[in-house]
Amino acid sequence: MDSVRAFKTLARQRLKEQRTLLAESRSLQKTQHLVAQDAGFTNWAALRSADDFERRLALLMHDWPQLTSVGLDVMSRQVVESADGCGSDCGVVPVMIV
Repeated sequence: MDSVRAFKTLARQRLKEQRTLLAESRSLQKTQHLVAQDAGFTNWAALRSADDFERRLALLMHDWPQLTSVGLDVMSRQVVESADGCGSDCGVVPVMIV
């Protein structure tokens, strides 16, 4: 399937979901813009003008959220709050994503 067509299908599916969940409905154009931004592009025009490799990579990263530009993100950083309540200034502990 053409990668632009895949993004169009994704935008239509998201629009359909939004229309069933929300009282307000967005236009297809606005939904396409948001899908392009979620995929890492500035807007829908930037998505369309990108080469096929970039669009396919963006689709792959959409399907595999743990995939980053350098590989699979198997570690996540989680902030641990100590007993004295120091919050995010305390420490960071690696956590495996299963």
